[in-house]
Amino acid sequence: MPDDRPEESTELHFVRIELTDAAPAEAAPETAAVRVIALLSGRWRVSLVGVSPTTATLSLTAPGTVPAAAVEEAVDEVLARPELRGWVRADR
Repeated sequence: MPDDRPEESTELHFVRIELTDAAPAEAAPETAAVRVIALLSGRWRVSLVGVSPTTATLSLTAPGTVPAAAVEEAVDEVLARPELRGWVRADR
């Protein structure tokens, strides 16, 4: 019997987001990380790896085989939402 479950990815991607001058004064990297995690597809596995006063680093595993460029694009789309104003993906 064929297995119809989606392919499980084991490729781990690391993404760092950083605060910009456009962020509200109360912007916190922990809050931004939680928002990114909540807004990515529920099929992604995402963990907060670390924070600094102006950055947050996340580890992401996407469903199936997803190239790094697609992971970055998905994160950029989430960061473009109004609730994440003032946050960008580092190393763009």
